[in-house]
Amino acid sequence: DTKQNYLFCSNHRTVLDPAFISSCLPKKIQKNTCIVGKAELVNDKLLKTFVLSHNLIPIDRTGNSIQTLDRCRELLNEGWNVLIFPEGTNVENNTKMYPLKDGAAKLAIATGKQIIPVHITGVAHMDKEMSDFALPKLRSRIRIKFGKPISPENMTVSELNEEIREKIEELN
Repeated sequence: DTKQNYLFCSNHRTVLDPAFISSCLPKKIQKNTCIVGKAELVNDKLLKTFVLSHNLIPIDRTGNSIQTLDRCRELLNEGWNVLIFPEGTNVENNTKMYPLKDGAAKLAIATGKQIIPVHITGVAHMDKEMSDFALPKLRSRIRIKFGKPISPENMTVSELNEEIREKIEELN
């Protein structure tokens, strides 16, 4: 639904995930979506153009993410979509997700915005995580699946985190 905005929550395999996921969104949604990513990305020569053109919301991964969450809340309330990776880092294991951080669930509860679960596969070489900037093999099949919206209504942060995890894993 392009008239409503969402919080997209995806598993996280590589630094390239935002580009792959963004490319699958309809243009109208893509242009109105911000991506939460590590602040260091704006200093990377290869990724700087992409992250700046895709409205990167930098997150301080040293534990002070309150400003980032506040900014995401503002953007969601202004009608933007936000793409976030609740695991908080790239995951080396192809099948099992890391425990989810609370930020995405807190944002959804605070704003009442629905969550769209997203699952990405095919960006890793065999069962090992590729290095941050290695591209998938030419014959790799990158699959990105979008689930049905999850309502945060009447849920606690831990309940919503569990629901997000389950729905992302079900898409695998």
